[in-house]
Amino acid sequence: MLHLLFKHPWRDTSNMPDSDLRNIAADLVVNQFVAPWKLPQGCIELSTFPDAGLEPDQTMEWYYEKLRTWAKSAGEKGNLILKEAVARFSEQGCDTKWGDKATDDKKNAVASSDYADAVVRGLVSKAKSKLTGKEWGDLPVGVQRMVDTICAAPKLPWKRLLRLFAGRGARTVVRTTRLKESSRFPGEPGTRIKRIQKLVVAVDTSGSIGEKELGDFLAEIRGMDRAGAEITIIECDCKIHTVAPFRRNMIPSFKGGGGTDFDPVMEWLRDNRREAFGGCVYLTDGVAPKPTVDPRCPVLWIITPKMNIFHGWQSAGA
Repeated sequence: MLHLLFKHPWRDTSNMPDSDLRNIAADLVVNQFVAPWKLPQGCIELSTFPDAGLEPDQTMEWYYEKLRTWAKSAGEKGNLILKEAVARFSEQGCDTKWGDKATDDKKNAVASSDYADAVVRGLVSKAKSKLTGKEWGDLPVGVQRMVDTICAAPKLPWKRLLRLFAGRGARTVVRTTRLKESSRFPGEPGTRIKRIQKLVVAVDTSGSIGEKELGDFLAEIRGMDRAGAEITIIECDCKIHTVAPFRRNMIPSFKGGGGTDFDPVMEWLRDNRREAFGGCVYLTDGVAPKPTVDPRCPVLWIITPKMNIFHGWQSAGA
């Protein structure tokens, strides 16, 4: 059930070709959320790889890359530990065919993934609505967080906003979909045209931003993703902490907690203007002076309700 909740069977496997390592990475994610119930003996856990430097609460993709890099650097010892983990995994009869269809038929897999994402989101929302307060409270905190993330809906109409905001840097792709039949070839999947916009999303992770605000920010980022944006996330407070592409179902760590300064992101945008980003969406509470650096690209400011009007945000129309 947790693998379905995290949508592991529908992940893009193009960057994770090793099916054994991919399945181990997926188990490392979900087995952290089984407590307080006891795991069966021999299950894959973080402690299975004591020297790999694995951190809790990371994504399937993160564990895959970390284990792959560690195995190369650890040499024979690392390979031996991985082989033992694979053997244990096989004995448990776990799903080892996840992603095969995505590898063989990527176009149809994209459509299937979008459809599966919508179905799982609907099922999870319906299941949550049926829980009593006690039943909800008995769930592990990590599962509660994941369910809330899936059920959270963006408050802003991103399809319309992105269409009005950032036409530059957009590209059009044609994808197959099983949700409609081909008009030219009856019985075959139809096609849909999707406009993808290349955006930077800067997330204010300063000390004035709480867990609720970060959860709201994540819901808006997912809304942009579903609207067809190709997103690069910048986590920042008074400096930039991480710059990474956003992948569907990922949960950013949101590093920060310091003061707020908008100029580092503006400087990054100016220095990377050749990447042809359509614009930058800045998610913040506005508790900082306005930037002084020209980013050389459009910036859409999304300000939380507790914006600080003393810094001039009352004129932003947020």
